Amino acid sequence: MNASTLLQQQSELVQAQLHTLDQLTRDLTPAQLAWQPAPGKWSILECIEHLNLAMAPYLREMNTVLPTAPQGSVPTFRSGFWGKRLPKMFQPKSTGRIKWKMKTMARFQPQVSPEDHARVLTDFRAQVAQLSGFIADAEKLDLNRARIVSAIGSWLKFRLGDAFRFVTAHNARHLQQAQGVREMMESSAAKGHDAPLAASL
Repeated sequence: MNASTLLQQQSELVQAQLHTLDQLTRDLTPAQLAWQPAPGKWSILECIEHLNLAMAPYLREMNTVLPTAPQGSVPTFRSGFWGKRLPKMFQPKSTGRIKWKMKTMARFQPQVSPEDHARVLTDFRAQVAQLSGFIADAEKLDLNRARIVSAIGSWLKFRLGDAFRFVTAHNARHLQQAQGVREMMESSAAKGHDAPLAASL
């Protein structure tokens, strides 16, 4: 994989994900953002907070690693074993379907209320902006040699290029999930269910 192409793709993805967030949350009230399609099913707000919790350790690691990472851009990026597989497993299908399911670790379980909506959305935008900055900084780094410890555990380390790919794939997964929640909410409102919600949509 061409290293410059990889970074360009990742840069475009994070900008697209910011746009997706804006489209997804546009015109929704705090109560609508916190609406759950069923007991125990995440709301839009919980999907975004989960992304905040999951991105944070990668951003902290990148903030530590990038300043001392091996210098010198490389023409070709080669994915590691898990770096090749995990982003593909997390990335939604072109149809929007999320095929591979997994249980969320306790520390990444979102705990939010409608009153948290502004903080949750602001945090997501700030973290994605930070990720975008790291992608830009990586243009002068060796994407193959720089290593990022995964949030899953210290036993798994991603090559820097794979770390970017994993984070954006995970973001895409849960933004797609949140989009599905919005569609269910609008369908429920159109059928006259959840009367307060229906009245405000």
